Parts: sequence; C-alpha cells; structure tokens
Amino acid sequence: MRLDTAGPLLTLSYNDIRLQVELPVSPMVSQVLSACWVADRVCAQVVVKLPSAAEGSKARPVFMVHPIEGVVDVLRGVARGVRGAVYGLQCGAQAPQDGMTQLAAYYVQQVRLVQPLPPYTLLGYSFGAGVAFEMALQLEQLAAAAGAFYRKLVAADTYRPGGTLRAPVTLFTARDNYVTLDEDYGLRAVCSGALSTRQLAANHRSILAGDAAAAIADHLSELLAH
Repeated sequence: MRLDTAGPLLTLSYNDIRLQVELPVSPMVSQVLSACWVADRVCAQVVVKLPSAAEGSKARPVFMVHPIEGVVDVLRGVARGVRGAVYGLQCGAQAPQDGMTQLAAYYVQQVRLVQPLPPYTLLGYSFGAGVAFEMALQLEQLAAAAGAFYRKLVAADTYRPGGTLRAPVTLFTARDNYVTLDEDYGLRAVCSGALSTRQLAANHRSILAGDAAAAIADHLSELLAH
C-alpha cells in the first residue's frame, strides 16, 4: 500500500490483534525529525490539550498526531468539533531521531502518561498517519502482552505499512485530489477485514476545515460514544 499526501482519513476498529511488523524508514521521517527544532521553538509541550466540543468533560480522549511541520495547528478545526477531549502530539527537541518506530514508541509513552489504559483513539494527518499507524501496532503488541482489549484508530495519509490489519476499515478521501490513486488507496493489500470508503468534498488541505472537518469530527465522536 502507498498513501501519499492526498488527504484521506482512515478509520479502524478492532479487538485484540497481534502484529509483528518491521517498518522501513522513509525519507519523510528524516525530514520531519530534522525539523523538530522548529516545532520545539513553537511549542513547549509534546502533548497539548486542544479545544473541543466537550471542553471540561471527562470523555475518553482523541490523540492527534502532527503532519510534517511537527505541530498540530492545522488539526484544531477538526478538534473543535469532536465531542470528547482532544490532545495533540507535537515533535519537540526530545523526540527520537532514529526513525518511525522510535518516534512512535516515544509518542506511545506520552499517550500512556495521559491515558494509562485503553481503549485508545488516534488520528494522524499526512506524515502523522504513518506515526499513528505505527503507534497503533505498538499499542496492539502491548495489548497482546497485557491481555485483550478493544481499541479504535483513526489515521490519515502518507504511510507504507509492513503488516496486515484484520480490523474493519473506513477510508475518508478528498474528492478534489491533486494525485490519482486507487479508490481504496491500496488498503486492500494490507487489510484483510471489511473495507469501506467515504469521499468528502475537499482537497488535501481543506479536508481539515468546514463541512469536511465537521464530518470527520462527527465520525470521531461516534467512535468515542461506543
């Protein structure tokens, strides 16, 4: 599978699944890690609370992973519509620079400081999709070691996974895409469970604003409600 910067939102819901995965280090990883010093100057925290539609509630949180810029500012529009707590993961100076697996492991540690126990809900946009997917695989392996649990994952584009997921999958894509990809973005090759798609009237950037962002936020809220 190849998910380039084309703006889909990928939703997976699954029970205890154990995956053994080795992921190739993409040039994109080096690019974002080398830019971590920029993000560190912008934000003092790796985990930042984002305003949402459930501000002040004790609802289970969503964790949103930054795009290539290393900060989560572009995800604030989606966060505002989520009926649950929202935290953004940002790339600061302490982030590992060894590759995707190490960066994801660092973020998993940060997530578990905020929410020690599952179920977890993750969202990644653009470069953050690869990080979020690898985080899900690592959380899945932790679950297999600790006992079965139920978890949900939401991720976005830019990722070449090295494993297969048995979870039901819903793929959100941008209608006004500037690259031509298969309808399922190649997901069928790495997903053995049910796969459905939903197209939003947006492009790679505007999928995070307006009606498209509201649709994504509603979907996240539905996940949190179950």
